[in-house]
Amino acid sequence: MVTQTPELDEIKHLMDAENDFCTAAELAGILVEFTKDNDEKFAALHLLGICTRMVFGGDSLSERMLQTVIELELRHTDKTLAPRAHRDLGMVYVDMEDYSKAGHHVETSYFLLEEQGEYQEAAISQGFIGRVALCVGDTERAYLLMSLADEKLKHGDDRSAELNNLIWLMQASVPLQRLKDHRRAIKLAKQVGTKRRCKEAHLILLSPRLYKFAKARLPRN
Repeated sequence: MVTQTPELDEIKHLMDAENDFCTAAELAGILVEFTKDNDEKFAALHLLGICTRMVFGGDSLSERMLQTVIELELRHTDKTLAPRAHRDLGMVYVDMEDYSKAGHHVETSYFLLEEQGEYQEAAISQGFIGRVALCVGDTERAYLLMSLADEKLKHGDDRSAELNNLIWLMQASVPLQRLKDHRRAIKLAKQVGTKRRCKEAHLILLSPRLYKFAKARLPRN
């Protein structure tokens, strides 16, 4: 089971609800330095790696942090954090445009989560495999993987993960002329409270071509 403490919950709240990755990174760094609990230290280091990626983009610092989490977990009895660290490390490599390493880590995440019986988390990783496929131009595979993930995530309780996968699925569907579920994406974006995702859903619906140019200008949250 992934470690939960009030301090970790506060860091996650800053990341997920407030989109304040700078403050979250500062708190995670303090927790890594001062906590005596190894599980909490690993979890804080994992969150610090994610925050570093969100603030600076995929770089060697976030790469090293997440690699450290994975290496530490290999020597630890509770390995629930490693699959998530693999997934986030995969996204670091996407930012670096190293799609071979990205694919390796998100696929590792998927198989580890399946083995552990965490099927909703595995579905998130399956969608991430689709993202990597989309990045390398394998649109058909991306669409298939993200469609499979969507069917699983619809029956879970993580609406934010469902929305994130759905936005990527919509992007994959445009060149295949299979645009669907845009209304569900907009409704989900309003429920989750993410202005960026709501605008993304509208843009893909209104003009896929303009979306490509406007994406970088959208608000972070």
